[in-house]
Amino acid sequence: MGRKRSHHHPPIRTARQSNSTDVSDDFEPPSDVLGTEAHPLTPTGSPLSSTSNLLIPSPARSSNAPASPRSDLIDPKAKRQATLLLLALIPEGILEAMLIPLYPFIVRSVGDIPESQVGYYTGLLGSAFYAPLLFMNVVWGFSSDRIGRRPILILGLTMGILAASLLTFGTTFAQIFTARVLAGAFGSNSTISKGMLGELFPTGGKGLAWGVAMYGCVYGLAGILGPVMAGALVNPHLKWPALFGNWFEHRPFALASGLGVSLMVVGWCFVVFGIKESRKTRTGTEKRRAGGVGGGGGLTVSGLTGNTVPRDVGDYQALLQNEDMDGTENDDLGRTKPDDGQGTFPNRRRSHSRDPETGSSKQREDDNGPTASRPSTSHPLLTRRTLLPIAGYCAIAFVNMVDMSATPLFFSAPRSAQGGGLGLTASSASLYLSTIAITKLIGQLFCFRFVLNAMGKEGTFSAGVWAFTVGNAAMALLVSTLPQASPDITPYAFLFPVLVVMGTAEVLGYLAVILLITDSVTSEYLGLVHGLASTCSAATRTVAPAVAGSLWQWGLLGGGGLSRATVFIVATCFGGAVGLATLSGL
Repeated sequence: MGRKRSHHHPPIRTARQSNSTDVSDDFEPPSDVLGTEAHPLTPTGSPLSSTSNLLIPSPARSSNAPASPRSDLIDPKAKRQATLLLLALIPEGILEAMLIPLYPFIVRSVGDIPESQVGYYTGLLGSAFYAPLLFMNVVWGFSSDRIGRRPILILGLTMGILAASLLTFGTTFAQIFTARVLAGAFGSNSTISKGMLGELFPTGGKGLAWGVAMYGCVYGLAGILGPVMAGALVNPHLKWPALFGNWFEHRPFALASGLGVSLMVVGWCFVVFGIKESRKTRTGTEKRRAGGVGGGGGLTVSGLTGNTVPRDVGDYQALLQNEDMDGTENDDLGRTKPDDGQGTFPNRRRSHSRDPETGSSKQREDDNGPTASRPSTSHPLLTRRTLLPIAGYCAIAFVNMVDMSATPLFFSAPRSAQGGGLGLTASSASLYLSTIAITKLIGQLFCFRFVLNAMGKEGTFSAGVWAFTVGNAAMALLVSTLPQASPDITPYAFLFPVLVVMGTAEVLGYLAVILLITDSVTSEYLGLVHGLASTCSAATRTVAPAVAGSLWQWGLLGGGGLSRATVFIVATCFGGAVGLATLSGL
């Protein structure tokens, strides 16, 4: 009998043993030994306990191997979904941008409201949109976490179309006020969209930064188009009497708001026919039963589903990014989930690295610094990491809303020592305010990412707060001097640099704090945390217009000079206090 032949496979070379670039290309386990769903180095529970040198990253991978997730690449499908989502938000943003500079003019056009009361009624109209959001943002955010983002977006756009239609046909202050309240009750689309962006893109990668920047660009673009369109379309019966008759004489803003309705219908079509649901509504238990991480029935990593088992080095690298060595489970975006559902976040996370000399696995602790420290608490939303960004969001929302309520009053009031304003028309006031929106768009497209890389999220937010403070101080000086200046002086020459500073403040402050809020929780709480943040900011936005209108009228009663600038002086002091708080590390 001849000598029995043994099946001998060549030894597996590791990256440490050889500098060849074809390590992972050469090795392929025989299918008759491994089958189709097994791997000899994959234990039942987790591959992370294996000491095989295959876990060392090889210099090259097969071109046919599935690519591991990389935070520096943007998923094309996610980018398409995010683009459709942002396009659907543009009409709503345009309508809001059209109305903000027109509020004083709308108040003057709807009835017998004396000039001495215009500021109060303007503040009331500005608060009408945000008052219901105080309660409904959390409702819609919580609902989107349970039933999905897409149904809530469709409902919000549908009711927004109805509210805008009521605004178009309204002729009394009560009708217009009701339309704004209805729009606010279903006006959580921006809140839902922020949570959706957090699900489409992984935390810390270029995708999320791109999404947040484009989110800001949407409102920057809307802020440009809205005032320009408002200025062109108000009082059509005076500009084109042959086309628009007496009906528009009693509704001088109907053409502008009617165009907003048409655009919102287009946005509704984008959501209904183009956007897919991003929210995974299954619970962690259901995922484990289906073969998720820690379930023992296979391992699920990004790019692999069901009971698929990692087959090469790249798949192990993907899994290493999605599971901690100490058994802590990560969410779909790679963020650490609360332990045992109690919402506790460890200050240090253990990880494993391989000793380059011995090849042995060793455990180390990563100190992620103050921004990664998550104190133990009964709920993941009640942490310092979450509450401080929300507080910052509310602070800049208050200052910004005071500015956007008081500035149109300054532009529209009669130009005299008693009137305290510049006496601009609705078209001119809208075009003046578009400077802020143009600055925001340019800043979001070309500047924000560079500032963010240079200063970090916290530093960028602090810079935005101080920009608000400087802008309000400059505006206070202009309000106290321009109304009694010579009519030959063009106000825009003095207002332009101040409005640019205001726009820069919005870019830096808002986008940085949105990133801080998004990074503060796991993906399952994104809708709720943004709902909570928007609810808290809605409270400040509800109060701010009324405060601004009252301070404006009170300042006029005090006479000329700095008394007229009371509202901007208060905004300066408040912004300075917030800026000092950011510098102190709060």
